[in-house]
Amino acid sequence: MKINKKLEWKNIIGYSMYNFAGGTDMIAAVWLMYFYTTFCDVSIIAVGAILTVTRFLTSLLSPIVGHISDNFYKNPLGRRFGRRKFFLLICIPLRAMIIPLIWWPGQSTLYYCIVCVLGSCIGLLYLIPAKALLAEMPRSLDEKVKITGLTQFVSNLTSISVSAFPGVMFTIFGQNNIESFSYMIWLYDVIATTCLIIFYCYIVERSVDEVGYNTNASERISPLKWFKNMVSDTASTLKIRAYRSYLGMFLAQTICRAISGSLHTYFVVFILALGTTVVSVISTLSYMLGILFLGMFVAINNKVGGPKSYRVGAYIALTAFASYFVVAFMHPENSFILACALACLLYCGKSGMVNSTTYQASFIPDIDEAVTGVRREGSFTGVDNFTDAIFSAAEMLMVSLILGATGFVKGGQVQPDSAMNALVGLFTITPSICIIIGLIISYKSNFTLERYHVLSTEVARLRDGGLMSVATPEAKVAFKDLTGFEYENCWGNNDVLCGNKESNQYEESKVALKR
Repeated sequence: MKINKKLEWKNIIGYSMYNFAGGTDMIAAVWLMYFYTTFCDVSIIAVGAILTVTRFLTSLLSPIVGHISDNFYKNPLGRRFGRRKFFLLICIPLRAMIIPLIWWPGQSTLYYCIVCVLGSCIGLLYLIPAKALLAEMPRSLDEKVKITGLTQFVSNLTSISVSAFPGVMFTIFGQNNIESFSYMIWLYDVIATTCLIIFYCYIVERSVDEVGYNTNASERISPLKWFKNMVSDTASTLKIRAYRSYLGMFLAQTICRAISGSLHTYFVVFILALGTTVVSVISTLSYMLGILFLGMFVAINNKVGGPKSYRVGAYIALTAFASYFVVAFMHPENSFILACALACLLYCGKSGMVNSTTYQASFIPDIDEAVTGVRREGSFTGVDNFTDAIFSAAEMLMVSLILGATGFVKGGQVQPDSAMNALVGLFTITPSICIIIGLIISYKSNFTLERYHVLSTEVARLRDGGLMSVATPEAKVAFKDLTGFEYENCWGNNDVLCGNKESNQYEESKVALKR
């Protein structure tokens, strides 16, 4: 498979288009619970159960899709279409059909559960390859900066459009009119499908020779052994020290964003006593300023690295949540102005945490390659999605159970004091706890750009046939700090992967080590 040694802007821009496809997921994160409880006569506990089941099943499939994608060059279809692109060919038409069905009114609770599960599973077929390619496509720090920065920029544009469209629809059709949601979803489904096609056309995969897997292995294994190997190889990602630190910070910020995102509409409508149209205005304003926040944190990332940039965003977000808590009990007269200011402050903090973890994610497969000798971006993406879905499902179940237990009234214009107090606590205190945990992890992280540069230089030398016996002390220290493994136990000289002995580098590395 032909591959460009240097990414062109058309590849970087084309890759970033997948974020627009995620616009439908953003709409669902903000409005789906509100839509089901308000227009579909589904209780908030039932909605919580639907989203919990969906995320749980998705979490189980994520590592499987990631593992299959990483190893798909062993299949003739993978060598013909690409180990990532093949899944996109299946996903794009199916996803275009399933999205409108998720928002189809007047159906049973079982119906909504089934279509949500199907939509989420189909979405994995583009989400796993897309996130894997974030680390697979760039080959230098400069390319990593460009692709992560532009991806976040387009993500912000997506957020702006997602927040603006509901306001436009509410203005035209009314905020309590179900047609507002129908037109919004149909329009965004067309946009998402178009952007996925562009994404497919311009992404670049690494060649068969570069990924390190032996595509000529003829051994056939039973499904049970394959499953055991898949579980073992997926779990082995946690043996990489840099990944464990990254995963802790990633989960902290993603749970924080999930809780605040799903409850922000309720907080503005019921606690601040503002309408749903105001929610759209506030979100649009914060997303527009988010472009400036993104530029600021891209610069911070390039200067001090991901963990330190993460702390800046985390402290800003903590300040915002503390302010929300105070405002909730003060009941100020200028609540609209305060709501706008706090939403922008919170978005600034969340932008910092998201950008830093996205930036760090692009380095993880490079660090893992130093240990295993193979490229397995899909496995790390699968684990990210698995842990994210598990914790998010638990978060969604917790939120729905607590609100239900405290008397939240579905479709109600006014909520009891018990539900209001629970809403304030869930929206402000719970995310703050997650942020504090992420801060603690960031202070313990060993990742720096200097260590990564040393490690990547050494990996390139080994890939070109260099001897492990002549490695510099600096390289050995960098390997240890970032991977958690002694240098001598890296480059395939370990049992991290069940298939290490099948990798192209394994035998070569053993010979090189003996020399």
